[in-house]
Amino acid sequence: LLIAYRVPDAAPQPVVGFREGWGEPEQNGERPERWLAQAGQLSLVVPVAGRYRLSWSALPADRSRTLEIGLGDQTFAVPLTPGTRRYALLLDLPAGMSRLELRSREPATTGDALEHNGDLRPISVRFADIALEEL
Repeated sequence: LLIAYRVPDAAPQPVVGFREGWGEPEQNGERPERWLAQAGQLSLVVPVAGRYRLSWSALPADRSRTLEIGLGDQTFAVPLTPGTRRYALLLDLPAGMSRLELRSREPATTGDALEHNGDLRPISVRFADIALEEL
């Protein structure tokens, strides 16, 4: 049995992909979240070169942290304050794939150190709702 149909044309959209340094997705209510260890990578794939807004919600583990974000020869320092907050960064991206390097300046901790729950994974920042949009 085969069902075939025409898929409507749609404009290509920016895509964010997780690479190294991330925990498995965890469900917190309706939205998935992932912990960044000490450092990790994201892939950003865009259909055309231009200015894009990368936005995300973040909860730093244990205390305020500084998130360093590297894109090529540029490095951005984003201060993260306690509690879950929304952050955004404007990026000039070439068409195709770019790789972001993310790193917490402060050492990672563990769930066990914070809540004595037996979770020994290194964690520094919990991310959710990562979005990339063309401006």
